[in-house]
Amino acid sequence: METTMYWFSDARHLDVFNLVLERVSQRFSLVMEILGDCSKEVRRFSRFFRNTRVKISQMMHTFSLSLEECCKGKHILLIQDSSELSFGFEPFQSNLGPVGNGTERGFFIHPVLAVDADTLYCEGLGHVEIYKRGDVLLSQERPFEDKLTYRWLNSVVQARKCCAGAAQHTVIADREADIYEGLSGYQKQDLGFIIRADVNRRLYELEEKLEERIASWPVKHVYDVDLPRTKKRSAHTARLELRSGTIQIARPNRPVLRKSEHPPFLEFNVVEVHELQATVVGKEEPIHWILFTSLPVQTTELAMFVVRCYIHRWTIEQLFRTMKSKGLKVEDNMAEDFHSLSKIAVLGLMAAVKVIQMVAIRDGNLSIHANCTFSDQQIKILEKINPTLEGNTEKQKNPYPLKSMAYAAWVIARLGGWKGSPKERKPGPIRFLRGFQKFENFCQAASIFWDA
Repeated sequence: METTMYWFSDARHLDVFNLVLERVSQRFSLVMEILGDCSKEVRRFSRFFRNTRVKISQMMHTFSLSLEECCKGKHILLIQDSSELSFGFEPFQSNLGPVGNGTERGFFIHPVLAVDADTLYCEGLGHVEIYKRGDVLLSQERPFEDKLTYRWLNSVVQARKCCAGAAQHTVIADREADIYEGLSGYQKQDLGFIIRADVNRRLYELEEKLEERIASWPVKHVYDVDLPRTKKRSAHTARLELRSGTIQIARPNRPVLRKSEHPPFLEFNVVEVHELQATVVGKEEPIHWILFTSLPVQTTELAMFVVRCYIHRWTIEQLFRTMKSKGLKVEDNMAEDFHSLSKIAVLGLMAAVKVIQMVAIRDGNLSIHANCTFSDQQIKILEKINPTLEGNTEKQKNPYPLKSMAYAAWVIARLGGWKGSPKERKPGPIRFLRGFQKFENFCQAASIFWDA
């Protein structure tokens, strides 16, 4: 683990970081030759990432300085997940760990996004942990704090410090975070949580298990949802049943837990969403979520709010997609060692956050001025490009106010290949990424003419 240092020890490091972050946010590439305007800058950027005195904690602290103000007074969802980055079999890249089936080399990245629970706007990146498989043994006899799974608690505790002014914090995570010690830790840390259950757990002082108990509860609500096509599921309208209640799960019967201070049971609320068999397509698996939560679920509206928050976990999947093979292509980077690659990966996360923010405001539901992301010159360029992308009918024109982020998002999405038709699927992060890259070409051309 690296020594925690929150400020750059050298002012020159801060200058280089701000410059390279600006270039990545403009050009959406992690290739040093593309980021640098000359060979001198390329060497400067490369030295920055190789420098062992430059820490990820310093980069994160600088990037997240405005996050606390953005989150003040809001209900913030701390959405976390892990993803592997594989760099293949390159012999010149050193100090990487096994990924995938163990033959390829790379490392894992575990970010925490801060998302407004009411508007679902991504406020920023709260924390990130980098780890390699085999850094810590995963023996059941080791304390939770010494396992790699401890990241599911530690990451959100650290992220909360970056948005301490929020009125409420709620952790969102998928089944990998269904860990007794982690759930206990959320309660001790006074962190709200919505965690998808992974196993059919034993209940405290009851013979029946979790799923049998939930099945005995009455259905509170039935509703229809249009599901898009995925790799595992056909596009169809699913009819879902909603159940909710309170349970007490028993502490697992592991020696290390019996010796710990974790209580013999944990009590919290549960929401189940289950697709009726009548709407399941062929032999596909029905939608079935069991969500552990600290939030209230007494009414249908409260239970549906929990489901809505959990669905937005998809934001972090979009983040990974943006920074990997179809987006910034971080795994194609040719840096030579783990320390350089890990810092470049974090820089990629920071750039991907900007794309995710653009996706969130594409519908014009949020009143945000374009100068939050674009300079005055870039806004002028957007206004010049816009008429060339509009059609003859009202439906083919940009419907959003000038100088708004939604107006800018419409232009960037059109540049990325989106046709603007109401019948077309809404633009996603890859469309916006391509649009940003094309927009940067316009900006560079405009700067040449303005300088002349």
